[in-house]
Amino acid sequence: MKIISVIGHTKSGKTTVVCGLLRAFSADGYSAASVKAIHREGFTLDRPGSDTFEHRRSGGVPVCAVTPSETALFFNPDLPMDEIFGIFRFLKKDIVIIEGMKKEKFPCVICAKDEDDARILSEGKDIICYAGVFTGTYKKSEFLGKPVFGQDDSARMYRFIKAGIGA
Repeated sequence: MKIISVIGHTKSGKTTVVCGLLRAFSADGYSAASVKAIHREGFTLDRPGSDTFEHRRSGGVPVCAVTPSETALFFNPDLPMDEIFGIFRFLKKDIVIIEGMKKEKFPCVICAKDEDDARILSEGKDIICYAGVFTGTYKKSEFLGKPVFGQDDSARMYRFIKAGIGA
Protein backbone atom coordinates (compact mmCIF):
# COMPACT_ATOMS: atom_id res chain seq x y z
CA MET A 1 0.00 0.00 0.00
CA LYS A 2 1.37 3.40 -1.01
CA ILE A 3 0.72 6.51 1.06
CA ILE A 4 1.06 10.12 -0.03
CA SER A 5 -0.15 13.34 1.52
CA VAL A 6 -1.36 16.60 0.08
CA ILE A 7 -0.52 19.44 2.42
CA GLY A 8 -1.11 23.17 2.46
CA HIS A 9 -3.00 25.89 4.24
CA THR A 10 -6.75 26.55 3.98
CA LYS A 11 -7.98 27.40 0.47
CA SER A 12 -4.68 26.41 -1.18
CA GLY A 13 -6.21 23.80 -3.53
CA LYS A 14 -5.70 20.62 -1.46
CA THR A 15 -9.17 19.17 -1.95
CA THR A 16 -9.10 19.86 -5.70
CA VAL A 17 -5.77 18.01 -5.97
CA VAL A 18 -6.84 15.11 -3.72
CA CYS A 19 -10.11 14.59 -5.63
CA GLY A 20 -8.32 14.73 -8.98
CA LEU A 21 -5.77 12.15 -7.84
CA LEU A 22 -8.44 9.88 -6.34
CA ARG A 23 -10.37 9.98 -9.63
CA ALA A 24 -7.21 9.26 -11.65
CA PHE A 25 -6.03 6.33 -9.49
CA SER A 26 -9.55 4.85 -9.37
CA ALA A 27 -10.06 5.22 -13.13
CA ASP A 28 -6.79 3.37 -13.69
CA GLY A 29 -8.01 0.40 -11.62
CA TYR A 30 -6.37 1.16 -8.28
CA SER A 31 -8.28 0.75 -5.03
CA ALA A 32 -7.90 4.20 -3.50
CA ALA A 33 -8.73 5.52 -0.03
CA SER A 34 -8.37 8.90 1.61
CA VAL A 35 -7.88 10.43 5.04
CA LYS A 36 -9.04 13.99 5.69
CA ALA A 37 -7.61 15.86 8.68
CA ILE A 38 -10.19 18.22 10.20
CA HIS A 39 -8.79 20.71 12.67
CA ARG A 40 -11.95 22.50 13.77
CA GLU A 41 -12.32 22.47 17.54
CA GLY A 42 -15.38 20.49 18.60
CA PHE A 43 -16.10 19.13 15.09
CA THR A 44 -17.85 15.77 15.02
CA LEU A 45 -19.62 13.77 12.33
CA ASP A 46 -21.88 12.27 14.97
CA ARG A 47 -24.60 14.25 16.76
CA PRO A 48 -25.18 14.36 20.50
CA GLY A 49 -28.42 12.54 21.22
CA SER A 50 -28.25 10.26 18.18
CA ASP A 51 -28.29 6.51 18.72
CA THR A 52 -24.70 6.12 17.47
CA PHE A 53 -23.55 8.91 19.78
CA GLU A 54 -25.20 7.10 22.72
CA HIS A 55 -23.64 3.78 21.66
CA ARG A 56 -20.17 5.39 21.70
CA ARG A 57 -20.83 7.15 25.00
CA SER A 58 -21.85 3.79 26.45
CA GLY A 59 -18.54 2.18 25.48
CA GLY A 60 -19.02 0.88 21.95
CA VAL A 61 -15.72 1.23 20.08
CA PRO A 62 -16.02 1.30 17.19
CA VAL A 63 -19.66 1.99 16.42
CA CYS A 64 -20.77 1.29 12.88
CA ALA A 65 -23.58 3.36 11.38
CA VAL A 66 -25.23 1.81 8.31
CA THR A 67 -27.66 3.61 6.03
CA PRO A 68 -28.93 2.69 2.56
CA SER A 69 -26.32 5.04 1.04
CA GLU A 70 -23.22 4.84 3.28
CA THR A 71 -21.46 3.13 6.17
CA ALA A 72 -19.38 4.92 8.81
CA LEU A 73 -17.19 3.68 11.65
CA PHE A 74 -16.83 5.94 14.69
CA PHE A 75 -13.89 5.55 17.07
CA ASN A 76 -13.19 7.19 20.44
CA PRO A 77 -10.78 8.93 20.70
CA ASP A 78 -9.05 9.55 17.40
CA LEU A 79 -7.33 6.51 15.96
CA PRO A 80 -3.52 6.46 15.52
CA MET A 81 -2.47 6.59 11.85
CA ASP A 82 -0.87 3.12 11.94
CA GLU A 83 -4.22 1.64 12.99
CA ILE A 84 -6.06 3.55 10.24
CA PHE A 85 -3.54 2.18 7.75
CA GLY A 86 -4.10 -1.29 9.18
CA ILE A 87 -7.80 -0.98 8.34
CA PHE A 88 -6.93 0.13 4.81
CA ARG A 89 -4.51 -2.80 4.42
CA PHE A 90 -7.26 -5.16 5.56
CA LEU A 91 -9.50 -3.58 2.89
CA LYS A 92 -6.71 -4.20 0.34
CA LYS A 93 -6.25 -0.56 -0.65
CA ASP A 94 -3.49 0.16 -3.17
CA ILE A 95 -3.10 3.86 -2.38
CA VAL A 96 -4.06 6.17 0.48
CA ILE A 97 -4.09 9.91 -0.10
CA ILE A 98 -4.04 12.03 3.04
CA GLU A 99 -5.37 15.59 2.92
CA GLY A 100 -3.68 17.66 5.58
CA MET A 101 -1.55 16.43 8.48
CA LYS A 102 1.44 18.66 7.72
CA LYS A 103 3.40 17.23 10.66
CA GLU A 104 3.32 13.64 9.36
CA LYS A 105 6.33 12.33 7.41
CA PHE A 106 4.83 11.03 4.16
CA PRO A 107 5.90 11.88 0.62
CA CYS A 108 3.81 14.92 -0.20
CA VAL A 109 2.31 17.20 -2.79
CA ILE A 110 2.56 20.76 -1.56
CA CYS A 111 -0.39 23.01 -2.35
CA ALA A 112 0.49 26.62 -1.77
CA LYS A 113 -1.06 30.06 -2.13
CA ASP A 114 2.18 31.70 -3.25
CA GLU A 115 5.93 31.08 -3.50
CA ASP A 116 6.61 32.09 0.11
CA ASP A 117 3.92 29.70 1.31
CA ALA A 118 5.42 26.90 -0.83
CA ARG A 119 8.90 27.58 0.54
CA ILE A 120 7.73 27.52 4.18
CA LEU A 121 5.69 24.33 3.69
CA SER A 122 8.69 22.64 2.03
CA GLU A 123 10.95 22.75 5.07
CA GLY A 124 11.88 19.21 6.14
CA LYS A 125 9.43 17.51 3.77
CA ASP A 126 9.79 14.65 1.29
CA ILE A 127 8.34 16.57 -1.64
CA ILE A 128 6.86 14.83 -4.67
CA CYS A 129 5.73 17.97 -6.48
CA TYR A 130 3.98 21.31 -6.12
CA ALA A 131 0.42 22.28 -7.01
CA GLY A 132 -2.28 24.53 -5.64
CA VAL A 133 -3.56 28.02 -6.30
CA PHE A 134 -0.07 29.54 -6.64
CA THR A 135 0.39 27.65 -9.90
CA GLY A 136 -2.05 30.07 -11.52
CA THR A 137 0.56 32.84 -11.33
CA TYR A 138 3.78 30.78 -11.09
CA LYS A 139 4.65 29.98 -14.71
CA LYS A 140 7.79 27.85 -14.29
CA SER A 141 7.81 24.07 -14.57
CA GLU A 142 9.86 23.59 -11.36
CA PHE A 143 10.05 25.06 -7.88
CA LEU A 144 12.96 24.22 -5.58
CA GLY A 145 13.95 21.47 -8.03
CA LYS A 146 10.56 19.71 -8.04
CA PRO A 147 7.89 19.76 -10.76
CA VAL A 148 4.97 22.16 -10.61
CA PHE A 149 1.50 21.09 -11.80
CA GLY A 150 -1.64 23.17 -12.13
CA GLN A 151 -4.11 22.16 -9.45
CA ASP A 152 -6.51 21.04 -12.21
CA ASP A 153 -3.82 19.08 -14.10
CA SER A 154 -4.51 15.85 -12.25
CA ALA A 155 -3.80 13.61 -15.27
CA ARG A 156 -0.17 14.74 -15.62
CA MET A 157 0.31 14.89 -11.86
CA TYR A 158 -1.11 11.37 -11.52
CA ARG A 159 1.28 9.96 -14.15
CA PHE A 160 4.24 11.64 -12.45
CA ILE A 161 3.25 10.42 -8.97
CA LYS A 162 2.44 6.90 -10.18
CA ALA A 163 5.86 6.58 -11.80
CA GLY A 164 7.63 8.01 -8.74
CA ILE A 165 6.01 5.78 -6.11
CA GLY A 166 6.10 2.62 -8.19
CA ALA A 167 2.33 2.12 -8.15
